[in-house]
Amino acid sequence: MNKMPPDPDRSTPPASPARLTDRGARGADAAAHDMREELEAHVLLRRDSLIEQGMDPDRALQEAKRRFGDFAMAEEALISSARERERDMVHRERLDAVLGDTVHALRRLRRSPGAMALQVATIAIAVALCCTVFALVDTVLLKPLPYEDAEQLVALQGMDSAGTPVVVVSSDNWFDWRNQNRTLDATSIYQQSNVSVVANGTPSMRQATIAPSDLFDVMRPRMAWGRTYTASDVDQDVSAIVVSEALWRDLFGLSAPHEAPITVNGTPMIIVGVVRQSQIFPEASELWVPYRHVQRGGSARNNINWQGVGRLKAGVSLEAARRDLGEIARRIREAETGVFYSYGVVVKRLQDDLVGDYTAFLRLLIIAVAAVLLLACTNLAAANLARTAARAREHAVQLALGASRKRLAVQLLLEYGFVAVVATVLGSLLSVMALRALPAFGVQLPRVADVQFDARVAIAALGFALVTSLLTAAAPI
Repeated sequence: MNKMPPDPDRSTPPASPARLTDRGARGADAAAHDMREELEAHVLLRRDSLIEQGMDPDRALQEAKRRFGDFAMAEEALISSARERERDMVHRERLDAVLGDTVHALRRLRRSPGAMALQVATIAIAVALCCTVFALVDTVLLKPLPYEDAEQLVALQGMDSAGTPVVVVSSDNWFDWRNQNRTLDATSIYQQSNVSVVANGTPSMRQATIAPSDLFDVMRPRMAWGRTYTASDVDQDVSAIVVSEALWRDLFGLSAPHEAPITVNGTPMIIVGVVRQSQIFPEASELWVPYRHVQRGGSARNNINWQGVGRLKAGVSLEAARRDLGEIARRIREAETGVFYSYGVVVKRLQDDLVGDYTAFLRLLIIAVAAVLLLACTNLAAANLARTAARAREHAVQLALGASRKRLAVQLLLEYGFVAVVATVLGSLLSVMALRALPAFGVQLPRVADVQFDARVAIAALGFALVTSLLTAAAPI
């Protein structure tokens, strides 16, 4: 009876080459031993030749060594060369074995495209979720604020008679904080408002931040062009404003930044500077309009419609700043009756203030996404275990042909690792698209506009791929 030719896709990989097994076991030291024996045999042959010519055996041995030359040097050179050749040969054979295992793993995957597609889709979705959440957490919680010496930036809040923090402050109280404190390099107040802007004859509504020039002393933003407005601009009634890079592009296109006229709420003003988009504060601001404070006192101290920020002096702690500003608040309360919000000053890190209650939410999100990834890996591990059990006969044939259990484990790891890598690439692309779409979906998170798929997220994606491949291959192996 004619035998059917074997199916190349279902053939088992050859056992490890005999040369790899033999020479790998002996190692470079065995090769050195062989080379040393060959050199000694060469000298002995020369000695025997001299003995046949009638020379005394001892003298013949000495003469053979003399004619051979520096035996030790030749031995060292030849052994070194032999060891190098042996290492190169073993490395090549190991590389050939790995390439063979890789090809065999790809053939296995090709035999079951449906199962492979399901695994890739499952892992890709899990990795996309993990990368997206990691990018959010990394930007919001882990990365420092993108400002100069961001660790010195603090948020300032008032305090009522019950000791409850009040997130907005009085401009009169702030004025005294600024002039009397000993722990802050700079401090400012600000408020955001929608304003009407007309540039090049085109009107639009924009998000403006109204603030004294002190805000730029606190934040120290890097400028794309020009300068910030200053206290002297305000004192001299110079109608100077600052805009963001995004607003400049919207209003003036690709033209180089320069001093340009603009009308804000019907008042003609001049753009004197453009702030880099990464330096925007507060978030979503498009332009900054100068504010001149006029001290009123009395009931005006209860008009709490500003937010306060400050920059600590080098080496000053939060507690020292609280005591310093708290003492100023006490003097205000003693000097003027009917002051409701001057029973202390809350000083907290600006990053903590911006993140606020989102910390707990993001931590829960991390736990939920990690659970999704673990569940996906568990399901895939169970499916892979069933597939491996179904291939028991194939594995038995490989073992009978000389393959080791270690090599079978490597084949499985390569197979599932390839699936994990492909899925991670697809999951990363999905994560990139999701992160770009976050602002459009109106996600309410601080610094959401700064979230991006950067090198840190890419490294995290590789970590997810490694974890996924190991977890899905653990049970089958």
